[in-house]
Amino acid sequence: MSAQGNPTDARPKPSASSSSMPASKDPAKAKANWSKILKTDMKALRSESEERRKQFGTMKCRIVTHAGKRDRNVVVEIFPSKPPKDRTVDAREYDWESKKVGESYRLKAPVNFPIDDDTMGKHKIFGGGKTTGWVVNVVKNKMGYEAPIIGVIANSFDDISSFVGLEEDNVALEPIFNDVLGERARATVTTAKTALDEFEAELHQFFFHPKYPPQIPAVELFGLEECDQEANKLASQADIPLSLKETVDTSQLRAIQTILDRKISVTWGPPGTGKSRVLGEAMLWLLENTTECMVGTAVANVAVDALLRKVVEGYRSRHPKGDIPIARVYSQAQIDAQYATGELDMIDEEYHLETLRVKRARTEGSFIAFLDAVDQLREFGSLRDEALHNAYMKQGKQLMRMVLEGGVRIVFCTITVCQSAALYEVHGTDNEIEWAYPAKSAFLDDASAMTRPIMEIPVMTFVKTLERLSIAGDPYQLPALILSPFAKIEWPGSWLKKIVDQKWPVTFLDTQYRMYDMLYDHLTAIIYAGELKRLHLNTVKSVRTIASPSALGLRLNAAMPIKFEVGRQSFELDSILSFIDVADGVQRSLEAGSSWNIQEINAIDSAILKLISIGFLQQDIVVITGYSEQKRLLTKRAEEHGWNGVKQMMTVDSSQGDEYQIIFLSLVTTKNLPGFMGTRFRACVGTSRQVEAIYFVGKADYWFTSTFSGFKFMHNILKHIRDSRHAWDQPPFILRPSNAATATLTLPSHPAKGKGKGKEVAALIDWDPVTVPASEKLKTFQWKADQRRKAAKAAAEAEIAAIGADIAAMTAKKAQKEQEHAEMLRLLDEDISAEKEALRIEAQIENIADLY
Repeated sequence: MSAQGNPTDARPKPSASSSSMPASKDPAKAKANWSKILKTDMKALRSESEERRKQFGTMKCRIVTHAGKRDRNVVVEIFPSKPPKDRTVDAREYDWESKKVGESYRLKAPVNFPIDDDTMGKHKIFGGGKTTGWVVNVVKNKMGYEAPIIGVIANSFDDISSFVGLEEDNVALEPIFNDVLGERARATVTTAKTALDEFEAELHQFFFHPKYPPQIPAVELFGLEECDQEANKLASQADIPLSLKETVDTSQLRAIQTILDRKISVTWGPPGTGKSRVLGEAMLWLLENTTECMVGTAVANVAVDALLRKVVEGYRSRHPKGDIPIARVYSQAQIDAQYATGELDMIDEEYHLETLRVKRARTEGSFIAFLDAVDQLREFGSLRDEALHNAYMKQGKQLMRMVLEGGVRIVFCTITVCQSAALYEVHGTDNEIEWAYPAKSAFLDDASAMTRPIMEIPVMTFVKTLERLSIAGDPYQLPALILSPFAKIEWPGSWLKKIVDQKWPVTFLDTQYRMYDMLYDHLTAIIYAGELKRLHLNTVKSVRTIASPSALGLRLNAAMPIKFEVGRQSFELDSILSFIDVADGVQRSLEAGSSWNIQEINAIDSAILKLISIGFLQQDIVVITGYSEQKRLLTKRAEEHGWNGVKQMMTVDSSQGDEYQIIFLSLVTTKNLPGFMGTRFRACVGTSRQVEAIYFVGKADYWFTSTFSGFKFMHNILKHIRDSRHAWDQPPFILRPSNAATATLTLPSHPAKGKGKGKEVAALIDWDPVTVPASEKLKTFQWKADQRRKAAKAAAEAEIAAIGADIAAMTAKKAQKEQEHAEMLRLLDEDISAEKEALRIEAQIENIADLY
């Protein structure tokens, strides 16, 4: 179908006898199961919404206000305070800092802040009337503030002086953002349930809207029915060209073929196996061989942008010139927040919806007000004139439709935006779908982060036209965050894993491209071992090997050992995979739950400064941690010491969906249980983002010798890496300071001599003597002995050089002193001569006086 066509008439409405309708093996059972699931889903959604408001809607915080960079914007720093006694917040499950950018909160204080009613009445939110408190949009903390959450109030302030310089405790943080996702999920379930109640049993699958039955077997999918393989096939089968077959591996080719040939398909890809590449190639095939429209979506913006990049890279490799018919769509609230914070670089991206709207407006003659509004938004961040704001909103909506209907073939957006006014509009009285982007194929990436109702959103949004649903993800990466006990029971574990278990067409990607085989080995052994066995696979193959490093890898290897000092301790990075032992590290915790470890921050700070000093780029380095307070302190340290150009400081949760060159993973924990960092999901994500190197930073005594109950995946991963180092011919995993206390290793005497009781050799050991063969210990000892020889030689040379430098310095100092002494004597002689001359003159004067 052409993108220029009328989306509401994109295809005829099928009748009950349409041959394209998906069939179910047991319609009555499917409908009964689905009806029951809808009821429990609605209860779970409401319970989850209530729990979020209970835990975070009334969360007490402290705020500090500042003047923003724009003349009508106020920046609000939001700090967590101690939660009330009648409520518990498990900060290990919820990253207080990871509020999504662009979402909104209402701040409620006991006295509405020291602002009179008249001033407060002037503080208007366009489209929302007068406020009952302050409403802020969460933005990226690029402005150097210390608070975990930074909000911006961008409205029609005539004078911001009354709003700046306030500091209030006991402020309540009430989310009005998200439940955007929850509200849309509940709307999905409500529509589905209403439709089901109206349909006859034989029409059970038309659950979203009685006038627009879905063309995919959605009831079976979301009702956990086993897939009917024949009914799931599309009428036409794709012919993949040889040029594509030669550039992908066997499992990727199989996944692409399945996506193109099935109404519903699942691609299961462990980290680095090319899930986004597979989706991108399938989208490009449809772009080049059909006229249909598509949507690429995920829960998080980072995953959406990663998918967009894959499509752009693939398209440009085949078509270097010309426009790409894609659009990166944001909700209007997100665009407003981008203007308010001055993120013009984001707005100016080639495929950004606002850029496309401006481009279209300039070719027309009737959108002068829209362009004037954009100019003001770019300069001031908000619109002072309400009439101009209304014109911007009205004409912006018209331009958005013109852009999306005028040639855009692929829309990229988050799941939430799928049902925003940008892509979807329903009639207010009868819930009739008035307009929706005419997507025939929906590609869901990073699906592990989706619950069942969230995954239903794009299906409901594009129900008029949707004929293909492609789901990609990894059930062992981070699932959706669920807080409600009831919702946890209804949505246990990964929803994606449940789909996999129902025998839907699943392709497992078995070759990874992101990192070296040595950096991936622990994932195969610890995270995916059970699944590989079930799938009759030995391992996930690695294309990259440590024997063939990249240019950055070669530079890193050439620079080793990389020496850096932490206090009085000296470390040497000698591998691309090491555990930096911060033996004196101490975990400390806030009352609200988050933790930090200042000793680990010191180690990371020193290591990064050293890498930068020898020529490594800051943008190649990323620091990841499990705790928001550790992230905040790392960010502050980076700004203080000048390495704030490092690409990002991020939590494990926010790192999912992307990859980074060199990673420092700050483990923080030194006491009690490892908590959420020990779970399979976070251990998998936290140890799989690296491309060239990963350095764990933690306390070795805790992670390698402590015995504790609870989640042990991180513990097991670290032990596996330690115990398998010899197989990779690598130096010891645990990197201890060179002046650390030594342990003793007793080696047997030479068997030919038959004498002696053995000898003690000072050695730093990090293996388990029970499990490591003596031959391997000897091999490691020899390697360490060589390293000590090198170190001793280098130390001797350095000492000689230092003595030489000292001699040179003393010689220079002697010459300087001699010069100073000579100068002193010269000045003294001058003083004596001057004094002598003065006395001579005085004597002459006296002689003359005597004559008279």
